[in-house]
Amino acid sequence: MLLTVYNAELDLLEQSIRSILRQTYENLEIILVDDASDLVPPEDIKAMVDLDPQRIKYAIMPRNSGPYVCRNRALEIATGAFVAIQDGDDYSHPQRIEYQVAALAADPILKLCTTAHLRIDKLARLQFEHTLELRGDGTMTSMFRRDVFDAIGGFARVRSRGDVEFRERMKSAYGRHVHTHVDVPLLFCYATPSSLSNSVVRKIPSYLSLFRGSIDARLRHPVLGGQRLGDVPDVINVPWPMRPEVYL
Repeated sequence: MLLTVYNAELDLLEQSIRSILRQTYENLEIILVDDASDLVPPEDIKAMVDLDPQRIKYAIMPRNSGPYVCRNRALEIATGAFVAIQDGDDYSHPQRIEYQVAALAADPILKLCTTAHLRIDKLARLQFEHTLELRGDGTMTSMFRRDVFDAIGGFARVRSRGDVEFRERMKSAYGRHVHTHVDVPLLFCYATPSSLSNSVVRKIPSYLSLFRGSIDARLRHPVLGGQRLGDVPDVINVPWPMRPEVYL
């Protein structure tokens, strides 16, 4: 499990980690990466390793770069055949990993499994998606086969929507049939106006639209036999305000 944090609320982070440690699927590791927090003492985040020193590994970034650069660092440490992601203020149902591993293991052609999610606020009240539905499509619940990253590279160097970019790049490389979805909410997502994704929508919506357009316009680079065809770099155009060098 890749879990990246920046100035995390420690009580929420602890519950997030405990939700992973309580999984019915126990053969897992947590790669906890601190994205150079400056309002929360790094030692307080590192102390979370004490919750399960055998299964939690810790790293700290030299400078704040956003969650997707952090996830690439976590990938360098992770050893499992499956890679799942979770934000430090989200909470997984105890059977989330069990269901996702089973879904991927059932068919070797599958590369990605997502589940539905529910958004809740600090008072545990359900919040609507932007579609006015209660259940979300669960991009933040993604579990991948590790070999996908070996074939098409890691997450894009972008502040926001890197999970969407990677999902679309993967589908472009392998085909949309490699994605399976469990339509049961197995993740509770903390809904707050101050989240990174909401900040991007509020502050730089035009640049977000440009980035989405860049994803749609990118050339397709298929993968066959585990190898990506062609020698053209798989480059995504990232607007300057969404790059890791910029603080939102």
